[in-house]
Amino acid sequence: VIEGPSQKREKRFQRELKTMMYGFGDVEHPIPECLEVCEDLVTDFISSVTQTASAMAQRRGKLQTEDVLFLIRRYPKMYARALELIRRHDEIKRARKDYNVTCPE
Repeated sequence: VIEGPSQKREKRFQRELKTMMYGFGDVEHPIPECLEVCEDLVTDFISSVTQTASAMAQRRGKLQTEDVLFLIRRYPKMYARALELIRRHDEIKRARKDYNVTCPE
């Protein structure tokens, strides 16, 4: 998607991307155009995966975590990180539940 100078774009991931780029060897303050290109790539990838997963889930009527995991299985690092985040999310949910049971407010 090419946008003209008069169009404002929402900068959703620039802070995180700047940190990631620096962590992977870029300069601390990357060129704004490079940051925009990276953000476009990330946004396009997220949109594509989400739309494809949503289309797959149409038969069931509900998008599930497994739909996204199925699509990212080709990316081993991304897949492993997603599984780790899901596992941690479940641990946090259990801990909150246990806390609420033992310490009623």
